[in-house]
Amino acid sequence: MPGKPASNWGVPPASSTVTESHRKEEWDARYIVCLSVLTVCSAAVNASDVAASIAIKNASFEAPAIDPNAFPAWPAIDGWLEPDLDAGSQNTSVFANTATGSEDHIANADGRQLARVGSAQAQSDYYYRHASVALLTGRPQTFHIRLSNLGRNSKGQPIAALATDVQFLAHSSLAAFQVKTRTSHQREASNVLFAAGNVSTLSNRDDAFTVDIGTAPYDALERILTMFEHADEHR
Repeated sequence: MPGKPASNWGVPPASSTVTESHRKEEWDARYIVCLSVLTVCSAAVNASDVAASIAIKNASFEAPAIDPNAFPAWPAIDGWLEPDLDAGSQNTSVFANTATGSEDHIANADGRQLARVGSAQAQSDYYYRHASVALLTGRPQTFHIRLSNLGRNSKGQPIAALATDVQFLAHSSLAAFQVKTRTSHQREASNVLFAAGNVSTLSNRDDAFTVDIGTAPYDALERILTMFEHADEHR
């Protein structure tokens, strides 16, 4: 601006006294600024390296191809290695996506198949009644969740049984997918918790409270609900 003398950064006004201490402080400040600029530039270069794409073999799990007329899953993923190298693959499996428009279709999949990658599947020692609904996906038509008025089951009887010991039988071929037989009390009896607050020990020597899915795991929820409705009769 006219009338205003030019000044340089780090140069003290003429009226001030320049000392060795002033000069040292100014050079220290310049060094810190330069070092900060170099740090920011280095971080930007490293960030660009991290953002680079990494090619993954069989990324959309299309291999091996699942035969729609055979078992709906396969306990291995082509191009993927498991650190434990267990026989039969206990940690991974490939399965086909359902048709577009199906209630259980996964819309954001990259391809026609998906994979399960994990160490194991948890199995509880108890069955819990979930609002008397036996759906894997979708929206149920009715809910039975109010303890003061649980409604009636499909047989027209009052809903009463809420939880019971697990009596679960599965074919050995499903073990590769962590679906395994699990029973309680040597399958001879099941403890049932009722909505009224009481627990009854019921005989299971005739397997009345045993859920046997065989080789059809997708029927498990329906079979469990059928078992609960049988237990309702013993309230």
